[in-house]
Amino acid sequence: MGATAAVHPTDPILQAYGLGKLDDVSSESEGALRGPTSQPLEGVLDMHESTTYQAILKQGRVFGEQQVLIRQGTKKLGTPDPASLAAIEAIRDPARLEAPSERMLDPKVRDWKSLLGGL
Repeated sequence: MGATAAVHPTDPILQAYGLGKLDDVSSESEGALRGPTSQPLEGVLDMHESTTYQAILKQGRVFGEQQVLIRQGTKKLGTPDPASLAAIEAIRDPARLEAPSERMLDPKVRDWKSLLGGL
């Protein structure tokens, strides 16, 4: 398995399938991972350059940033109103979600409207 060294040992995709590390793949399960070309996980390294893969990663980052913003905001400001939740969920750019997260540290921010102002 020559390509295994380049795959991160805690690759979330592999963990999702219960594989952990590529080095942990036994000879029994290795057969199940072989495709028609008999190459185990052929193309995994190229997958990272795929636009689809990149879009999935971005979607995951957006979701994570949204969840952090909602959790931290709830602790500091109380339960968000429906308009605030809708505004957060409408943001699809992870960089735009970072600004309110940083603004959360400002002691002048005391409500969701001031936190999300300018979005």
